[in-house]
Amino acid sequence: MGEDKPQGQPAGWLTGLTYVGALLSGAALIMTGHASPAEASGYVAPFLVVYEKLAQRNSRI
Repeated sequence: MGEDKPQGQPAGWLTGLTYVGALLSGAALIMTGHASPAEASGYVAPFLVVYEKLAQRNSRI
């Protein structure tokens, strides 16, 4: 009722949580030695791309 954003657009906290989770996942990969920084960004980036595509698609509904 008190929200001004269009229907179907994700909440701001959900977007923030997604990006913080991606950052922490990449940092965990680097700190544990399982990936270099370049590899970690390559592992994490596709998830953010998919999230943005879904958010964009849902905002058009």
